[in-house]
Amino acid sequence: MICVASKSTCASVPVNAGTGRMQLIDGKLTLSGYPSGARIVDFKSSSTERLQRLRNGAMLLQRAKHLMDTLGEPKASQDMHILEAIAIAVSGYYFACFAQGSMSPSLNPKGVFKGMPEALARHEDWKKIRDKRFHHPASVGQASTSGVVTDSTGNYLDFQIVFMDFPIGQLKDWMQLLYQLICVASAYIESASEKCVASIRSEFSKTSRIEIESLPEPYFEKPNY
Repeated sequence: MICVASKSTCASVPVNAGTGRMQLIDGKLTLSGYPSGARIVDFKSSSTERLQRLRNGAMLLQRAKHLMDTLGEPKASQDMHILEAIAIAVSGYYFACFAQGSMSPSLNPKGVFKGMPEALARHEDWKKIRDKRFHHPASVGQASTSGVVTDSTGNYLDFQIVFMDFPIGQLKDWMQLLYQLICVASAYIESASEKCVASIRSEFSKTSRIEIESLPEPYFEKPNY
């Protein structure tokens, strides 16, 4: 087994683990749920940068799990195309956590699945499925052949293609494996986030009151849509 967690036991990683919230209201960052006089400051360090990326990864995995929990159980075999569409979205969220990018936690599979060789192998299997079935259609679980149809004298009548795909049960098995991989990655992010929080607390406690008071509020740049 690559993961003992099931859909009922795979917990979500909180994006913000504190008791309060920060929201953007009327273009201004606003705090709620904190003591009176609380403010947020733009404290930069390698740990804060890492934690921001990790929590973004936690959000991506939450989306992936939510998709599978709510939409991942088709009622009939004709829903194969729906399940595959879900698989494309879920695998996109999952592998985004391992990609290189300004908002990605850029997880290392060997670190996430340390001591779990079977899980690492299934991760690589799913990477192959994503790349060769979804992104660049090849022959993962699929086969086809074609031919020209002629009449009894050899004259052209038609061109026909026969396409075969694996049964929906096989895709369900693949999806269950992916769900378990998401659970392992979520647990890794939670552990890494806790370590980052501890580092940030330590770094911040060494900052003087004067330095803290001089720190600006975080700058929020509205994304381009």
